[in-house]
Amino acid sequence: MKCPTCGADIPEGTTVCPDCGMEITGEQLAEVVQEPQPVAPQPEPVSVVPPPAPPVALPAEGVARLLFKRGGVLTGEEFPIGGRVIIGRFHEETGPVDVDLSHLSGSEYVSRRHAEIYQDPSGQWFVKDLDSRNGTYLRSSETGQYQRLPSNQPTPIKDGDEVVFGNVHFVFRTQG
Repeated sequence: MKCPTCGADIPEGTTVCPDCGMEITGEQLAEVVQEPQPVAPQPEPVSVVPPPAPPVALPAEGVARLLFKRGGVLTGEEFPIGGRVIIGRFHEETGPVDVDLSHLSGSEYVSRRHAEIYQDPSGQWFVKDLDSRNGTYLRSSETGQYQRLPSNQPTPIKDGDEVVFGNVHFVFRTQG
């Protein structure tokens, strides 16, 4: 038999628990006549949560660069291009652009919002003339020929191509 107060084992017929000193009345004896049988521990309920879905493999947004050329020679000045940028000149009426060419020689031929360079979800880079006054030209690194880009039509651009905004020349780089 067990003491109803402290749970200690006590001999039958005992009226005071030898461990805690609690008096055991007849009513309490009737309640604890039989020792309870041990109950097997029940496992904690398990919450079934599906594992997270693996991440979708999207191409990493790249960073490209425009390397400024003056007189056919690279100057060492470069402009980082990440994701999608507008190239042009700051003006108080139209505000800032992502790549501001205002300080460069020949920028007087660059429109306020001259062109856009961006990378699509597949990782391909494009240049698009934004209806500029003096045009955007692309010189393929493969053919060496300049082509004037049609307004508002994306044209693929790749590493090593030369791109000209008005009369400001750059080499487009996607690799070191």
